[in-house]
Amino acid sequence: MRDSTTLPLPCAKEAGRDSRCRIFDVGECRREAPIPPPPPPFACSPPRASATLRVMKFLRALLVAATLLPLIASASATLEDSFAPQGRLIPAPLATAPFPHPDRAQGHTYKNRLYPAAEHYSDNTVALFIPHGFRETGTVDFVIHFHGWNNNVATTLRTFHLFEQLVASGKNAVLVVPAGPRNAPDSFGGKLEDPAGFNRFMAEVVATLRRRTAFKSPDFSVGRIILSGHSGGYRVIAAILDRGGRPRNADEVWLFDALYGHTDSFLAWADRTHGRLLNIYTDHGGTKEESEKLQARLTARATPFLAAEETALTPEALGKKSIRLHPHRPRPQRRRGEAPPVRPLPKDQRPYRSLSRPAPSTEWEIPASCASRQGSPPPSSSYPD
Repeated sequence: MRDSTTLPLPCAKEAGRDSRCRIFDVGECRREAPIPPPPPPFACSPPRASATLRVMKFLRALLVAATLLPLIASASATLEDSFAPQGRLIPAPLATAPFPHPDRAQGHTYKNRLYPAAEHYSDNTVALFIPHGFRETGTVDFVIHFHGWNNNVATTLRTFHLFEQLVASGKNAVLVVPAGPRNAPDSFGGKLEDPAGFNRFMAEVVATLRRRTAFKSPDFSVGRIILSGHSGGYRVIAAILDRGGRPRNADEVWLFDALYGHTDSFLAWADRTHGRLLNIYTDHGGTKEESEKLQARLTARATPFLAAEETALTPEALGKKSIRLHPHRPRPQRRRGEAPPVRPLPKDQRPYRSLSRPAPSTEWEIPASCASRQGSPPPSSSYPD
């Protein structure tokens, strides 16, 4: 008799027996009771799915894939695809972008927390946006916007609707948004704070547009430049005005709850170039005190300016020459961490209205309703440096 193996009880049950039997040879089963008929070949094997069941499983998997595919594609959509309806977005890595910079090679520490350079100070992305309907005139006007604390290019574009505002205005300009400190509480402007850093930056921006666009006149010249900044963006703008390396560096400056300091730089630029300063502040953004000090200085030296609630501004007031505009907008009360509301823009308060008069020697109108679309200022306990 050969070595024997006990057949499991379930197999015996499938053969019609409740007792065990011993297998001596393949197909041979012997015991004291009469030997039952041999079990079918598949008795101890898991049953195979029928062809119909396999087809149903395949169709079910196909249906799930078809449902998830649009969601996956939407999640992986690039910034260029997101803003294609408004115009052409060119995300360009520029050597003259603010970062990386030697002064942040070891990162930055704020309130005992280290923000490493690799994560927060290595992004050299610059977003260049050309709106649909852009008209070539041989001269290109630029709006350069600097985001504030704890932000980045992608979030800035999606949150503050900068491209949509430019398109809605119908103005003929290119919008440029360089990456500042990425998701960090820092106002440092990197290379744009270096002497002539802004001049080198604009030269590379122009070269990139000539290389990556199909302009019929690639030898365009730089027209008017508007520097725009939210919150901590004030510091890099002040540095550009002081030592940017261009004859004027800017024709206009827009500060959205951003006048935390460097007021002397803004005043010196305005006196030197007769450029226009737009300062929009809120009650609780941390910039009200410095804004009121600026107004007092302008009053003491008899410099004409306009200080008014945003809702009280009129086109006639905006059209006056040689004014310094300081609209004030009370900050709406909302819970901590709640996102700022997005409101539709009134037709008579379209953004980027200062691009409506292209003649370099002409004073332009200023947008009067931008504070509500620049996001909330930082809490008063964490003002930008």
